Amino acid sequence: MNTAVLLLSAVLVVLSQAHISDFPGTPRLNASAEDFSALWQHLQLHYHTLLSAPGWKAMDGPSDSVNYTTMQDPDSGCPWLRATATLHNCSIEASARFIVTELDTYQHQWDARLLSRQAARRLPLFPNGSQEVDWFEYDTGALLQHRGYYNYGGWQWTGPLVLEDATTSAYSAISPPQNSTERLVRMAGRQWKRLTALDAETVQYDVLQLSDIYGIVPCGITLTGQAAALNTEIEAYRSKIPGLPRVGRGARSR
Repeated sequence: MNTAVLLLSAVLVVLSQAHISDFPGTPRLNASAEDFSALWQHLQLHYHTLLSAPGWKAMDGPSDSVNYTTMQDPDSGCPWLRATATLHNCSIEASARFIVTELDTYQHQWDARLLSRQAARRLPLFPNGSQEVDWFEYDTGALLQHRGYYNYGGWQWTGPLVLEDATTSAYSAISPPQNSTERLVRMAGRQWKRLTALDAETVQYDVLQLSDIYGIVPCGITLTGQAAALNTEIEAYRSKIPGLPRVGRGARSR
């Protein structure tokens, strides 16, 4: 085995040791709405602290209309990806429904690899929000087949024209649902989204995410692919949200 191959193998071993754990303080799956609301507050503090942290570096992305930055996570060693985009001809109400609050209706229109989503818990998030735990399965291609994970997510209107959505993978030690795919790779991740109305027909979209596919693909080399996937989602937002029917903002479940 030549020196280059040995060096590459050593690098991959180091990268593969990076791992995203369950978020500290995640309550039991059968815990109360109050316990899950406390988790949402802790996630919000965590994400807002990250947003203001030093060390974010600009990165080349697949689109000039989306701003991408990255920073290494000190706990997992995986790279955070942050993106900011402007959604023109998109009201805050329609954007919220399409991206966050009505996933049952719209997620398949922008999340191309999503295979299924099963709700395990659905709970209120007071005031003006909702929270739940879901099992997600994705088609990741021939190499990995399917990937799956339990995910906690909660959204809330944190201002008259601001919606925030904080999520994290969870319950990595719990088996998948009985009807899940047999050939399955577990994954982990964290994500935060914020929609802010700049005017009646313009929204600023901010997203922050961390992703890891256990033991298969080192998280340190997936950053370009994550940026490309985010860009595809944002293009779907820009093309589909302007055509949505107008309804009240509401506080429907995910």
